[in-house]
Amino acid sequence: MAVQARVVKFLAPVGTGSVAYTGAGFTPKVIILNWSNSPPATAETADTEVNNAFGIGVGISSTSRRAVFHQAGDALATTDVARTHSAALCYVFCGLGAGTVLQAAALVSLDSDGFTLNWTVNDAAARVVNVLCLAGSSITNVSLVTFQAKTTDGSQAYTGAGFQPDCVFVFGQTIATAPASSAVSGFPALGFGLSGTSRA
Repeated sequence: MAVQARVVKFLAPVGTGSVAYTGAGFTPKVIILNWSNSPPATAETADTEVNNAFGIGVGISSTSRRAVFHQAGDALATTDVARTHSAALCYVFCGLGAGTVLQAAALVSLDSDGFTLNWTVNDAAARVVNVLCLAGSSITNVSLVTFQAKTTDGSQAYTGAGFQPDCVFVFGQTIATAPASSAVSGFPALGFGLSGTSRA
């Protein structure tokens, strides 16, 4: 039983098109992306970005990927918050106000030393992106399942994984409409679960 893990960090490109990223040392079975609005000069220091921003995405294949993003303006007279989510992208960054998508990328392939992303929208901002690459014999199945959160208390069964998971990683946005969509206001959600008593 083994798990291979490696973090690959890069700067978002300034143009569109496919870009191959290397350095994993193996072919990932899944990639988990994380990004904010930090420019390269402050990426390794304390949080000095102008706005509070947080994005997370997952890619399994060219047809199985998800992304959510949230941004809140700083030091404004009137609160300005935007959020977006996508079932076709593994990276998405939206602007404040109407939540217009400014930067977006979809997973093209998982490669022998990393992965390839296709940048479909780009505002030419070199944002820092961190990617956790996972593989190994212990990871036998990976799946993405999209669902609408319950509006009342109580248990709810969700299907579609195609196998019984050993763990679940849950992430989402407070958007009532199915992806792809954007909205003003809201907040992201993140959780993990191993069993009915081991979760966070």
